[in-house]
Amino acid sequence: MSKEDPRRGTPTCRERIIRHILGTHGGIYGAEVCQVCGEVGTYFSLAGARIRHLGYPYEFVGEHGHSAAEVKSALGSRHRYCEVCGTRFNLGDESRLGYNPVCDACRHEIGERERGRPAHEVVTELTRRRYIDLKHPTDEKLRAFDRLVTEMRFELDEGWGGPPKPGLKGTREERWRRTLRQIGKLHGIDYLKDA
Repeated sequence: MSKEDPRRGTPTCRERIIRHILGTHGGIYGAEVCQVCGEVGTYFSLAGARIRHLGYPYEFVGEHGHSAAEVKSALGSRHRYCEVCGTRFNLGDESRLGYNPVCDACRHEIGERERGRPAHEVVTELTRRRYIDLKHPTDEKLRAFDRLVTEMRFELDEGWGGPPKPGLKGTREERWRRTLRQIGKLHGIDYLKDA
């Protein structure tokens, strides 16, 4: 599905939901390039991220059936796969954006295209976007994931049982109902109808 409606140049409903998910900064998830084989793999949750990222700096190793010897050999070499284009390249001292290995061509392209925006944030958003596209291909799955990420963000803002983030207005229930109204409007669903 296209990111923009070609007739109007406006984002599609799916694209608006994806932008909402990415804008919440909630949850730990991603789809990254495996540094052993170059294939894209996914992770979800803190535990999932810890299992899939090895060594330091953290290298993503997908669940592709690699032996311990293959992983050790790949992570011990200077070769990496670019997180953006997937090309294998020789890792230099300046070849990372955050923890992610990025080839010189992609690094340059991100710098030119995203002036003023930290390049490592662009790469993080790319890995999150890939995850969304891979794991939530239908509108129903996408809305469910948006609701999950929104709930996680809400819980973070509410302090996970501790004091809520400063500046929140109203009671917790009022804030939750407001949140449900906002994502319901985006999804075209009245989440408060049965609440």
